[in-house]
Order: sequence, then structure tokens, then C-alpha cells
Amino acid sequence: MVYRRVNGPNQSVALMVRLLTQTLVVIMLRTQHIPIIKSRPAWPLGSALTIVCIAGLVLPYIPILSSALQMQHPHPSFYGFLVPILISYMLLAQLVKLIYRRLYKEWL
Repeated sequence: MVYRRVNGPNQSVALMVRLLTQTLVVIMLRTQHIPIIKSRPAWPLGSALTIVCIAGLVLPYIPILSSALQMQHPHPSFYGFLVPILISYMLLAQLVKLIYRRLYKEWL
């Protein structure tokens, strides 16, 4: 398989999905409880993660940065797919966390 560089809207979509899912991992794995409902992150962590997510979402819409990074605006329908992707990712992470806690009787 030959690696090809991804440009255009696919690069923007890939960046957004990676950034948001990795941020979600930090939120999901930092506590043994259900994040945001039973356990909220500390103010510095929560604000830093929010800033990172916002920056990743607006990056393709800032002309100077998007042209320098060869990014294009994602198709508007992308955002309709992004929400279910993030929700399913969150549910899967919570399920794996629950299995781990039952198996080892403790959290990291």
C-alpha cells in the first residue's frame, strides 16, 4: 500500500475527527465515573480542551491558516455525521472502561 497525502476537505475532516476523538479520550479516561455527568474536569483542563476543540473546528475557516495548510471547508453534511461518530466513540470508550473495571476491580 502506498501512502498518499490527503489534501482538501478530507484533510480538514480527518483533522477534526482525530482532534475531537482524542480530546474525548482524555475526558473519558480521566475518571472511573461517567464524565461530565458524575465527574467534571478541573477548570484548567476543561478550558484547555474546549479551546483545542474550538481551534480545530474553526481552523479550516480561517483563510490564512487554511491556505497555508492546504485545507478546505468540510461539506456541511459532515457535521451531521460528526455527532453520531463522537457519541458512538464515547459510548464505546465507556463500555471498555466498564469492562476493564469489572475485570480488574479498579481503575487506572
